[in-house]
Amino acid sequence: MWIPLSLVALLMAANIWVLTRTINRTPEPQFPPPKLMVVEMLDFDARQAKAFRKNAEEHHRSMRQLDQKQNAWTQVYFETQGLEKQGALDTIQACMLQKLEKTETHFQFLEALCRPDQKAKFPEVKEALMHRILQPGPPPKGRPPRHGMGNP
Repeated sequence: MWIPLSLVALLMAANIWVLTRTINRTPEPQFPPPKLMVVEMLDFDARQAKAFRKNAEEHHRSMRQLDQKQNAWTQVYFETQGLEKQGALDTIQACMLQKLEKTETHFQFLEALCRPDQKAKFPEVKEALMHRILQPGPPPKGRPPRHGMGNP
């Protein structure tokens, strides 16, 4: 008789523990995607939003390609010595420069899309985007923090 009662008591205690953890859990901060943030902050109309999203996708695709190239050459850098090491370093630096230039071009495109009233808000939007680029929010659960520009 005492085994079923203790089993029920144990299950009730486990339920109470789970409910308490669920109720007292602090919500994780929500970070809107940069594309949504830009469209909302600049109050883009449908035409502007469509043009921006198309350009943003192209920019994102080229950034991914440059990241892959940079990662491959970073691996080469650490696996080689001598002149090959310097060549790898030169390629890594060229990738970083291309990323900066492409991002600047993307910002110029974004500003050119703006109406005069939106251009007044553009510096604030650019600053918010730079913060997102250099200080991306917390990493997804289960992954260590990303180290790089703007991260320790």
